[in-house]
Amino acid sequence: MTFVAISDTHLHNWSQFAIPTESGINSRLLQILKAIEEAACAADYHAPAGVVPTVYHGGDLFHVRGSLTPSVLNAVLDFFKTIHRDYGVRFRMIAGNHDLETKDSCPMGNAAAAL
Repeated sequence: MTFVAISDTHLHNWSQFAIPTESGINSRLLQILKAIEEAACAADYHAPAGVVPTVYHGGDLFHVRGSLTPSVLNAVLDFFKTIHRDYGVRFRMIAGNHDLETKDSCPMGNAAAAL
């Protein structure tokens, strides 16, 4: 296996089905990030020698179109940096409708392209 595909993670500062944590990241967001880490770990574990493991995200990385809070953005940026450092996994993303600022969004309004 050279890649893992995931989608629709809808990362967000959740209030429903979540509680605040000491880190400042809510428990539901942490659970979703942990699932992404498990996908990265699987890609790394199963990648043949000499092949860079890759996780493809099929869209809707974030939950609310046009509204991305710094607490979520910073947590996600730190998370992906850590995963790349720890596992050497490469991430590739396709923007979903929730990742765009508007339905007619350009690259400047694309949260996935910014990452």
